[in-house]
Amino acid sequence: MGPMESELLAAIHHCSSPYLLQRVPTVNSVYAQIDYYETMGRVISPFNPEIQFACLPLIARLGDDQVLYDTVICLCRHGEIDGCVLNADVCGPINFLVQALNFSFRGQVTIDMVLAMVFLKIKLLLDLIRLKEATLALTPKLPREIVDEILEYIPRSGAVLANPTLMRSMDLSLDIAKLENQVDFLFKDVHRQNPYFWPKLVSHNADDPVIDKPRVNELTNIPLLNARSLFSHHAYHWFQTPGAVDMIREKYFAAGCHTHTSR
Repeated sequence: MGPMESELLAAIHHCSSPYLLQRVPTVNSVYAQIDYYETMGRVISPFNPEIQFACLPLIARLGDDQVLYDTVICLCRHGEIDGCVLNADVCGPINFLVQALNFSFRGQVTIDMVLAMVFLKIKLLLDLIRLKEATLALTPKLPREIVDEILEYIPRSGAVLANPTLMRSMDLSLDIAKLENQVDFLFKDVHRQNPYFWPKLVSHNADDPVIDKPRVNELTNIPLLNARSLFSHHAYHWFQTPGAVDMIREKYFAAGCHTHTSR
């Protein structure tokens, strides 16, 4: 690696630090940060592909689920942001991600992809559950056209709102079951890659600062330090999405993960 690449890496490391991310509070500043990562990723991607994956939590914070999904697909298939598949079915299978887990990327890069995808799938799942409940409650009492108008106010995901098949379905049970299976797989894979991330997420008080300094006795625990770094980047959109952390918390305790890992 030459001096130019080393200098760029040092600059990116500084700009991607958790403390700087606390100063990215507005939509415009998040877009600016994404543009920066994309530019730097194209410049030095042969040397440090992790830079490209730093975009994922930022895109998740913007709430554009379609862009987030398309970007994960692109990174899985090509390892770069250029040439993305656009407008893919966000409720579709995750075979492409499973293949990437098995063959393409390793370590921190991979877990960023999985965290982005499990967050997205949970967000979609919560929307479909609410749509199903509302449809069952309203359909016997109101004309269908009025029900459709009411349902448009329920989804938090623009990808769900833009999908007429989901919005007009009388029974979303199969779609919900597929998403639940995907979430279960992704949940387990995150825990496999880093057993400290979910404990950090489910035990965190949403009103507390995301950034906290590690204790002295934790400095030699590399997986725990990695979990803290991941949390500092990914926590914002989890706590901005009602029900997302609650769903993880339920799975976490149901799976007995808390008996094996402490915060």
